[in-house]
Amino acid sequence: MSLKFSHSLIVWILLLPTLSAMLWSLPASSKPLPIDIPPQIQSSPTLKKWRRSLPNIRQDINNDPSFKTRIRLGYTRFSPSNTHGLSLGLEDLRIGRTPVTLSASYSYSPIVSTWGIDVQPYIFPLGGYMNVAPVIGIRSLSTSTTQTTEFNLGARLLLVPSRGGGADVTLQQTWMAIGTDREIGIGKISVGYAIAPKLRIATDLERWHGRSIGETRASLLLEWMP
Repeated sequence: MSLKFSHSLIVWILLLPTLSAMLWSLPASSKPLPIDIPPQIQSSPTLKKWRRSLPNIRQDINNDPSFKTRIRLGYTRFSPSNTHGLSLGLEDLRIGRTPVTLSASYSYSPIVSTWGIDVQPYIFPLGGYMNVAPVIGIRSLSTSTTQTTEFNLGARLLLVPSRGGGADVTLQQTWMAIGTDREIGIGKISVGYAIAPKLRIATDLERWHGRSIGETRASLLLEWMP
């Protein structure tokens, strides 16, 4: 048994150079193998883009934001003032090709109103699923007992479970007149979800807290992504 196995092994060793030469001498195919691609995939914008040029994933992560600019309009309610009204705004308008975005908001009711303009210079690449930015701006609050307009400073955390405006969550904390006896803290959480290629439903929950003010704003908004 051992002798037969050794004999077979010697034969394979002797034939190995000949088999290798035969394989290397085979002509290479000049035509790619045909692949059937379904029509749905062939019409994909991503596939068409890749056919024009190979994707640079690193460049996409650095330069293509995972979020979209949003123009928003909807219903808002303030409590404990127990009044309701209208909210409109602009979120994350990118300034050129920089990592800086601009946001503006206005909410009005017969008793309570507020407006603000902020810039957010994002720290990490814009294409990521998480980002952090300082918030620098100005904010105005008006209630039955308080009227104030001050610089607004803080930070925001952006979470993007679905890129391209599909879904995102924003957590933000800012302070007006920080370090003074007029200081007002403003905490906000925003959640948005796409219901169509350019439309989203979003909610805002915002809390104002200071020595002379305590108000909560809740909003239900329709967002358009231009």
